[in-house]
Amino acid sequence: MTPVFHDGNLLRPPAPEDMIALDPAFGTRFMLFVDTEEEFDWNAPFNRSANAVTALAGMERGQRYFAAAGIRPVYVTDYPVVDSDAAAAMMGRWLADGAADIGAHLHPWVNPPHVEQVTAANSYAGFLPEALERAKLEALCQRIADRFGQRPIVYRAGRYGVGPHSARLLEGLGFKLDSSVRSRFDYSGQHGPDFRGMPLHPYWAGRGRRLMELPLSTAFTGLLRRSGGRCYEAARRAGRLGG
Repeated sequence: MTPVFHDGNLLRPPAPEDMIALDPAFGTRFMLFVDTEEEFDWNAPFNRSANAVTALAGMERGQRYFAAAGIRPVYVTDYPVVDSDAAAAMMGRWLADGAADIGAHLHPWVNPPHVEQVTAANSYAGFLPEALERAKLEALCQRIADRFGQRPIVYRAGRYGVGPHSARLLEGLGFKLDSSVRSRFDYSGQHGPDFRGMPLHPYWAGRGRRLMELPLSTAFTGLLRRSGGRCYEAARRAGRLGG
């Protein structure tokens, strides 16, 4: 039987040797990612003009809370936010003070270059043509570098929308960590990725295995938690019962 070549694609479960073994002494730790994005209505069609960021003024209060608790958040930030003078100045202070880090968050419909149709299917950057996904990522990275003096090394795709080329592109652009894989969730019915069967533990991705994937934490709770996977798969086929 011919083995299947594994290129570190984020849509495929990692090979066993790609799993990252943590020392038991590492314990339980948390990273706080904040999806920092423009204002829009999830119930309305995607719109390139829906790019206001006035609500971000409220982030000052949240950042004070994080600082008081000793938390250094990672603000994964999309193009309309980093393009705002007020937002960039505010976040730049936190970065300079060592109180926060700035990562990248790609909403393709408001991120140049604007060449694709604005549709639900095209809202997942990873399913755009490879050259266009790369161009949008590069535009976002360059804008972040212009604003903050350094390129981002942490990424989360908007709508968790990584695709078959994403890991390789991120690796090539100098990213060190991705947190787009939302284990156990399936967005294929909405034109997006299917993350069922993906692990909950960190692993190496990309062809060079230089990109660490840190999946979002997902857990079943309650009396049926040990059978959560099987029960959820059955229930999700019954519409709203899956909740």
